[in-house]
Order: sequence, then structure tokens, then C-alpha cells
Amino acid sequence: MLPTNEYALYNKGDTLKTLGNYRQAILYLDKALAINPKFEEALDDKAEALNHLGNYTQAILYLDKP
Repeated sequence: MLPTNEYALYNKGDTLKTLGNYRQAILYLDKALAINPKFEEALDDKAEALNHLGNYTQAILYLDKP
């Protein structure tokens, strides 16, 4: 069962990103952002993960979100 708290989802995504598992990290960061679309740390981490995957245009979009 997955946690529904955006902080728990973010922490899992952040940990996966730190481990270099960027695709899995994005899945959890997206779940956190579905709960709170303005969650700045999750937006930043998603941009960083996208950048590592070479999706530079998408990464910039997440850095520009309010």
C-alpha cells in the first residue's frame, strides 16, 4: 500500500533520485505533485531527475512552475 501523504511520497522519490533511479523517482514525485501541485521540493526534484534523463525542455518547465 502506497502512502497518500505528499511528504512520504516526496521522500521516497527524493531517495530514489539520490540513488540514481530517476524514472522511479519521477513516479513518486508525480504522486506527491498530484496531491500538492505547488510542492516546491517535489517540482525541483522532478526537474533534476528529468535533467539527468536528458529531458531538458521538460526539466525547465518544472523549474518554471509556481
